[in-house]
Amino acid sequence: MKILALHDNDAVANLLTQLSMITEINVLSAPNENKFLEYLNKDKFDGFYILEKFFIHGIRDILKYKNAKPAVVIFLEKDENLEKFLRLGVTEANIETVPFNPLTLFVKTVGLSKTLDELKNYIEHGKLEFDFYKHGFFNLINLFSKIGFDGILSVKDLETEDVLYAVRLKHGQVVSSNKPTEEIAKLNIDDSIPKMLSLEPIAYEDVEMFQDSAEFYSRLLKAEIAKPKVAVVSQESKKQVSIELVKALKENPLRERRVYKFQYKDYTIYSQPLAELGELEINALVVIPFINEQSLVEIKSLKLKNPNIKFLTSDLIKYRLKTLGLRLNFETPEKVQIEDLPFVGNKFESAFFFPNGVLITGTMFGSYVSKDVDFFDRIFLSHLRVFHVANIGSYERIKFALQHLKSYGENSEYIIPAYGYPIDSTNISTVFVNLENWDFPQDFAPLSKHWKSLAEGLGIEAKTFDEFIQKLATLDSSILYTFIDDLDLLGITPIEV
Repeated sequence: MKILALHDNDAVANLLTQLSMITEINVLSAPNENKFLEYLNKDKFDGFYILEKFFIHGIRDILKYKNAKPAVVIFLEKDENLEKFLRLGVTEANIETVPFNPLTLFVKTVGLSKTLDELKNYIEHGKLEFDFYKHGFFNLINLFSKIGFDGILSVKDLETEDVLYAVRLKHGQVVSSNKPTEEIAKLNIDDSIPKMLSLEPIAYEDVEMFQDSAEFYSRLLKAEIAKPKVAVVSQESKKQVSIELVKALKENPLRERRVYKFQYKDYTIYSQPLAELGELEINALVVIPFINEQSLVEIKSLKLKNPNIKFLTSDLIKYRLKTLGLRLNFETPEKVQIEDLPFVGNKFESAFFFPNGVLITGTMFGSYVSKDVDFFDRIFLSHLRVFHVANIGSYERIKFALQHLKSYGENSEYIIPAYGYPIDSTNISTVFVNLENWDFPQDFAPLSKHWKSLAEGLGIEAKTFDEFIQKLATLDSSILYTFIDDLDLLGITPIEV
């Protein structure tokens, strides 16, 4: 796979070199638009990486060339610009913050390429409707530039099928919209509305005109949108709250999902869905902190065992579940506050603060598990750091989450992540300070490349990486206690485990 990158960032250059060394992706970098155009004219590329400041120049050139596959990943240098680029109707695979984990970028690049292939196949077979969240408004418009599409692309409310907005394309380029770009930008950001993409004929009237798709994108990025109100943590006096471990499920030698329960008002709150929970109390309320393929399976299984079960989640996740065809009973207890954390671990991820002093998170504050003790002090922080490198992969996203959750953490008795150990009030400030001041690694070494030296140190005889992982799973947990610390010290990322 050959990728052309447009950037002038030394950190990006270093990370892309690592990407080429540890994967089959070959990256050619251009430091400016002239060099980018020169390379674009000479060769055929399977995708593109563009630093945010070069985005409009880069995307305009890409959309002009028929032999360029429009699989575009935008590199963000500033986390505060994430909201601006979400206005384009991108998917998670289209955005990566700097610095990033090369292995995470590899997975995204391959997935994005498959999405473009899937979209092209659907169009060739006459499909008229597409998934806004999976396929992406941005990706579909970019693909149209390659096939010279003429017609109307509309974005509809999935539930009511009302047209939210539409754009007209000629020769594959956006030339007009039926709503102002400010309104389109707001709608693309608003994940509380379930949306789909449609090519079905509709009544249409031009409201705003554009020279091409690049100008349309430029106006979306420049649109003036009022910032949302900042959530204020409830100052309700906290009563002593106790949490109880209900179920622990090991997904691999190092990673364990743990479900805790506690009482809040008249509810028995469960920190996440897990099929192994079985039949629950009538007053049970299960939190859904994020959704991915595995959690969707858990939710469906849990509902089969508890047909009347109630779930607590964010509007973002709620409506995404509806678009996937899940009809669940939702309930939000009084004064519970919800914070959306898009792209932190999962595209659809949120945190939940209960005024009695419990903060439930998904990936954030998760840790690897080696043995069951309350707090590891220095070693626990290694478990925490290695987990964040492997599962979040970008310090900008970690900072984003810390900024949004700090006030909740200061008012919490417990933080309960989806993976690993809960963190009590005596250690919450330590964890925040450690992550805030953490020197996030610039070089990422996958475990699969370094397993032999670690196997020798642990006294494990193995001929392959898979055999090493299988034997690692059988070790006494006390051995893993220092194994994860070694991963942290050596900068090894166990992303394949």
